[in-house]
Amino acid sequence: MNIHTITKMTIEEFFSWAHEQQAKGENTRCELVGGVVKMQPYVRLNHTVISMNIGFELLKQIDRNKFTVANGDFAVQTGPNSVRFADVMVMPAGKDGNILSVDDAIILFEVLSKSTMHKDFGEKKREYQALDSLQAYVVLASDEPMVWLWQRNEDGEWEEEPVQLSEGKFALDAVRVDLLIEDLYREVR
Repeated sequence: MNIHTITKMTIEEFFSWAHEQQAKGENTRCELVGGVVKMQPYVRLNHTVISMNIGFELLKQIDRNKFTVANGDFAVQTGPNSVRFADVMVMPAGKDGNILSVDDAIILFEVLSKSTMHKDFGEKKREYQALDSLQAYVVLASDEPMVWLWQRNEDGEWEEEPVQLSEGKFALDAVRVDLLIEDLYREVR
């Protein structure tokens, strides 16, 4: 694959480049981080099953007149020259169906991969929590039931430490949804 390495890209240049790569049949599993194209790993089945379970459970409960649920193929803008592809995203409803990214995600979910764990708990967490619109960031292990949940408190500040859960349910206050961990890990082996 021809990874762009000459100069930093804008978000518009990145999407144009990615579409050109797709048209050539090239792999475009990439993110744009500070203007630099970064490859994304391919994921294991457990990762995909958990992501789908999250989306399914959200869609069963969420007010779809107010919120839209998107999967990892849709981008969130995390900076002037950065777009990430969270595994699952909740955003305000009513967006133009032709846009390629949003900057007003309300909840972002990441399912851990061994090769990206440090990013999900590090740079992605920092970038996501810098979004004014974001109310919750949820990270899930891919091999066993374990959830790390950061939410803004009543003052709009992020809690320093995440809530860690391996069973039971947790509430996503911003969208008035309760997720049962058992449901999120259904069919995970």
